[in-house]
Amino acid sequence: MLPPSTNEVVQIPGGVWMILDVDPPKLKRLFIYGALEVEDTADRSIETELVLIQGGSFIVGREDAPFTHKFDLILHGNHLTEDQPMYDAPNCGAKALCVYGTSARDSPIPGFIDMHGVDVGKSWVKLGKTANAGDTTIELTETVNWEANSEIVLSATSWEYKETEKAVIASVSGNIITLTQPLQFKHLSSSSSLTGGSFTFYQQAEVGLLTRSVRIIGKDYAEQEEEQFGARVLVAAFDKFGTILPGYGRFSNVEFVRGGQEGWSDNYDPRYTLAFMNSGDHVDADG
Repeated sequence: MLPPSTNEVVQIPGGVWMILDVDPPKLKRLFIYGALEVEDTADRSIETELVLIQGGSFIVGREDAPFTHKFDLILHGNHLTEDQPMYDAPNCGAKALCVYGTSARDSPIPGFIDMHGVDVGKSWVKLGKTANAGDTTIELTETVNWEANSEIVLSATSWEYKETEKAVIASVSGNIITLTQPLQFKHLSSSSSLTGGSFTFYQQAEVGLLTRSVRIIGKDYAEQEEEQFGARVLVAAFDKFGTILPGYGRFSNVEFVRGGQEGWSDNYDPRYTLAFMNSGDHVDADG
C-alpha cells in the first residue's frame, strides 16, 4: 500500500490489520473498517479532520501493555467543517473520533477504540501546606512520581473560582513540587475544629496532574475561543432493524485537550468531550 498524501481520505478495509510506524501527513478523514495499531517504538501523531471506526479497531496501547511513548491524535476543524452523517446511529459530526459496530451476514461485529497511556499513579492529591501567591514550591499530602514539564492544576480555595490555576512542574522530590513560574493566587491547606474538638474539618486545595503521554487534541484555530469548537469522542452503536451493533471505547491515562463543541444540546447528538451512547455499561477505571 502506498503512503497517503496530504489531505487524503484514507480507508483501512475490513480484514486488514495495519501497523503505523511513521507519522503520516495531515489527512482529510480516516475510516477504519479493519484495524490500525500504532507501533510502540517512537513518539507518533496523526492529524485529521475525523476518525470513524465501524466494526474495526484503533489501538494505541492496551490495558495490560500501555503505550510507552507519546502519541497525539490531533483533530482539526471548526463550526463550518462538514459533518459525517450516520444512519440509524448517533451522528458522528466533525472534528471527531467515533466508533460503531457493523455486521456481516447478520452477525454483529463490534468496533473498538483502545487508548492507554503510561500509568501516572496518583493523579489527584491534596495540598499539604498553604501555598501563597509568588511561591515556586508546593507541598502535597502524599508523594508522587509526576514528571518534570508536566502540567498540573490547583483548585481555588477562595470564593473566586477563577483562582483555580495551572502550573508546570520543574522538578519533584517526594511530596515537594518545584514550579517553573510563581503561583498567581493563594491556595489554602488548613483545618479547624469545633468547640470541644468533637469534629475537625479541612479546607485543602486539590492538586491534579493534567499531562498524559497519550492525548486527543482539538486543534486550536483563530476563532477557537469564540466558537468553542473542540474535539469530540463518541462511542455509540448502530440499530440495524432492532439488532444493536455496538462500539466500545477503553481509555486509560489519556489527556483530552480542547474538547467539547458548544451549540448542541440535543440528547441524540451530545457534543461533549467524551460521550457513550447506546453502547451498554461503562466502567470507571479512575485513570
